[in-house]
Amino acid sequence: MSLYSIYSYIFYLCQSRSEYYVHSPFVYSVMQNCIREHSIFHIGEAHRLSERIKKHHLTSAMPIRIIDNDTDIVSYINSTTPPDVILIIKKPHFSRHRERLFSTLCQREDITLSIDTFFNGIIFPVRDMKKEHFVLNYF
Repeated sequence: MSLYSIYSYIFYLCQSRSEYYVHSPFVYSVMQNCIREHSIFHIGEAHRLSERIKKHHLTSAMPIRIIDNDTDIVSYINSTTPPDVILIIKKPHFSRHRERLFSTLCQREDITLSIDTFFNGIIFPVRDMKKEHFVLNYF
């Protein structure tokens, strides 16, 4: 783990909120049914998170794509069409560059909901809600 990752994790802990501060019913449901794990050994497993999202049918059968390299993040940032999939970004705080890419992707106008869990970033395309970014503490 790099020194930047440690700094980023401390900053994340200061920003993050529990489920009691989440005012969106959809995000609360995602947090309770998909993100929150009872086992510390499963933290950060993007494939497990993807399966839990599919299992709870919170996405109206929208496909999910797991991204673990910077090139794919850049391709979504530079794309002119809105993403038609839910994106799970693995290790969005791994480096300063990757953190900036994740932040830039979250700021796109066609992304209305983004969730940061430190180990994974979850990005939902256009939904019927105002633009929001949640930093969730799920421990």
